[in-house]
Amino acid sequence: MQKTLADADFKNIYYQPGEKPVFCYRFGMTVYEEVFDAGRLVAAGWNTSGYPLNVLEGLPTRLDYNLFAEPQAFDVEVNGRSLACDWEFVDFFQQEESEPLNGHALLHGTITLRSRILPLLARVHTLLDGTAVMTRYFTLENQGDHPMNISAIAPLCGGMEAMNYWETCLEGGKPDIEKLYSLGTFDAAGWGQEGLFRWHALPDAGYSVYGRYRRDRHRHPLFLLRNNALGHIFFAQLGWAGGYAFHFDLNRADEAWGMERVDRRARLAFTIALDSPKPLLVLQPGETFETPRVHIGCIQGNLDDAVNAMHAHIRASVFTLPAARGVRGWVEAGVGPARVLDFPALQHAADKAAAVGVEALIVDAGWSCPAGTEIREWHRRCGDWLADPEKYGDDFAAIRQYVHDRGMLFGLWMDAERLGNASRAFQEHPEWMARRYVDGMRTSMLDMSRP
Repeated sequence: MQKTLADADFKNIYYQPGEKPVFCYRFGMTVYEEVFDAGRLVAAGWNTSGYPLNVLEGLPTRLDYNLFAEPQAFDVEVNGRSLACDWEFVDFFQQEESEPLNGHALLHGTITLRSRILPLLARVHTLLDGTAVMTRYFTLENQGDHPMNISAIAPLCGGMEAMNYWETCLEGGKPDIEKLYSLGTFDAAGWGQEGLFRWHALPDAGYSVYGRYRRDRHRHPLFLLRNNALGHIFFAQLGWAGGYAFHFDLNRADEAWGMERVDRRARLAFTIALDSPKPLLVLQPGETFETPRVHIGCIQGNLDDAVNAMHAHIRASVFTLPAARGVRGWVEAGVGPARVLDFPALQHAADKAAAVGVEALIVDAGWSCPAGTEIREWHRRCGDWLADPEKYGDDFAAIRQYVHDRGMLFGLWMDAERLGNASRAFQEHPEWMARRYVDGMRTSMLDMSRP
């Protein structure tokens, strides 16, 4: 039966063995392919029409990965060496996961590679759940006798697409490369502004978006990349709370013979990488490390279509734990330190929240402070996590019951990694507070390097 864009739910992995093994992943109406060639697993193209990239005779439907300086589909650096190449193909295995998750059984493909440079085994994992999004990660196993310093990790990278005569597809036919792609990210990353989403023109250059470590701490690890000529959109999230980097390289190549232009090519590559001080980790002999997971898709559609496709994937195979009250999304309200957080104030907030259908009421920072000092003192008192006895003599039992009686869940904020200089914990153990490496000044964070 012919699938339509509205109900497409393909979930297929096709493996073509040979001198250059091909791995084809079809999910929703999206197809992504990789090829193992010359000791490298390389990205070989995408389409949003649901067909494998070798079915059209006489047309170069598969991406020419030799156009890209770094075509590898994953990347890792170990002991100061790039392992982008010099891999040996071991095997490919796929299986249907035995336990369905939320009614969506997963199709799991695994490519096993062995490094010819170091005693290292890599397994590249791809999960399909029938939505328009695939999940990608890889594992590294140290099979040697010595520790390995891992200094770079990119769970997914390589060429995305190449377009000839791209300017003829744009409105007006003007050869302005910055009109070809739009990159969408969360623009402001300061506290309270995390949801400010904006589109930016992708220049004929390298373009990077960082989060957590190198630049803005609160930037969500997400991007959307729209091809304005052809109408499709890539969208991805990285399941990682640490430092990350998204790199994009748009390369316009004009080739000419004499005075006549014979080709105008636009080549786009990308990298989804972890980002932090080196080494990222030390892999001990016999130890295996699993990278964070990339959730990525490409559809023919607009921003809403991409967001809804990602939501469908997240609900199908990421939020797999039992949902509280059978609901996976709540209407929440919070009461924070901008006001006094005593018992009458929380009662008032609970009454108002329940009246408008709120399902969870959260008491934010300041509950450990005396009444009237919340906004000034909350960060200084972090670390003890004891309710202020003057405000909550019963340690939240009464206000918690008050919230529950109105049909809501009760939530309590805490900043577990913070240590305030007015806390009892700091007074008794000042050595527990982390210091800055550069000047030795105290921070407001626990020193996680201490057992």
